[in-house]
Amino acid sequence: MIVPIPAEREAVLRGLKGEKNFDIMLTGIGPVSSAVNTAKVLATTRYGLVVNAGIGGGFPPSWPQGYLSLLPRRWRGMVWL
Repeated sequence: MIVPIPAEREAVLRGLKGEKNFDIMLTGIGPVSSAVNTAKVLATTRYGLVVNAGIGGGFPPSWPQGYLSLLPRRWRGMVWL
């Protein structure tokens, strides 16, 4: 799993409750940093699945840190495959 900031990494680790079958990597903030750092990891390690977890570029100010939101596949014109 890749996440942009240490606070998100720590939240994921807390949620995993000690499970050791996952690698949680930091990518940094923004699409360029995320792409470059993800490419660096994938160039040296083979994974069957990569999950990019984070806020996706924005969130309502009323959402507290650590808030989980499940979005439909189509949201504000974006489509996830």
